[in-house]
Amino acid sequence: MTAKPFIPKVFFHPGIMLDEKMKEMNLGIKDLSQKTHIPEQTIWDITNGDASISINIAYALETVTHIPARIWVKSQHLYDDYVLSKRSLNYADRINRSERRISGMMPSEE
Repeated sequence: MTAKPFIPKVFFHPGIMLDEKMKEMNLGIKDLSQKTHIPEQTIWDITNGDASISINIAYALETVTHIPARIWVKSQHLYDDYVLSKRSLNYADRINRSERRISGMMPSEE
């Protein structure tokens, strides 16, 4: 019997952590943009889960939030891994269902 891989039921985009930190520091998107030189649209996209935190962005965020860049990068990596694992399992499940349907249509070779 093959063990199923462990995939957490819920994983959050690191933009949620950024949004919470900005609130804690009373920083708006424009303020953070000015302090980090990250475009406002990029910050907006990250906080909405529509963009990833790159290594360069992680280091820029570290200078203002004092959250180490490795935490930002690791959070992004874990989120990306979660999303890809879910897609992979969904894809594998679709293939398995298709194979079962096809095998049910074909006569057995006896």
